[in-house]
Amino acid sequence: MTAQWALWGKEEPDVGFHLLGWSEGTISPENFSQLLTRYSPGTLESLPQVTISWLRGDQGRDGCVGIAIHEAGRPHAALTRYFCLPFGQLAAGGVSYQAMFAALRQIRLPGGPGQPVPADLDTEARPPHPGGPAMRAATLLLTGRPVCVLGADEAGLTERLGFLDSVASLLPYGLRAELSASTWTSSTFQRHRLRLFFARAPRRGEDYTVRWDETGREPTGDPQADAYLRWLGEDPPRRVRQLAQERRPLSFSRAGDLLGPAGRRPAWWA
Repeated sequence: MTAQWALWGKEEPDVGFHLLGWSEGTISPENFSQLLTRYSPGTLESLPQVTISWLRGDQGRDGCVGIAIHEAGRPHAALTRYFCLPFGQLAAGGVSYQAMFAALRQIRLPGGPGQPVPADLDTEARPPHPGGPAMRAATLLLTGRPVCVLGADEAGLTERLGFLDSVASLLPYGLRAELSASTWTSSTFQRHRLRLFFARAPRRGEDYTVRWDETGREPTGDPQADAYLRWLGEDPPRRVRQLAQERRPLSFSRAGDLLGPAGRRPAWWA
């Protein structure tokens, strides 16, 4: 498959971040700027980091999953390489976020307009065995509220990205069509639009929090959510296989429907 892309940063004597380059395709420079601004994790304390975002399709076009790789640019400024891949093709191969990162991290991008780039993704990569905190985070996401992961300050990018994949593997694959997530966010940036994110401290607001170093098996307080948490815990590897087959694009605006009464649950959660 091919990836549309954008390069985001600033150069002397720039005073703000903006597009430095972009691919010429169905995603316009204005769209790229909006996506990178909307799903910004704020000013990051350490690099590299990864942010996952999405773009809904229109006029019969497939939606996209975006992956932003934030890394060091010139002194005191970050540089972001952003890639968008068709959701339908990702879903057909059951591609993980780790596989996306592994395939795209080595691609250097030019300044100015250019062509989309080829992306050779591994469709065999699988997330690590999901533990209790990932199960809890996945369950809480279905309630419609963001989830902040705390206590992972010493964990590396690979571990945190693996956790995002583990959480996503405990949800129907189709929800990746609208899942935004980041391996790190600034604790002082309160207005980001991410659903699942790591931070040093919680935001003010209604986010759920999950501790990196806890069991994650404690009840959520929501009877339907607790039923889903128990269902995941009965046989996590089997649940991951079941959920990976649910590849039709899903919206988080309807995610709460998955936590309905037993008689109205989807076939995969019977």
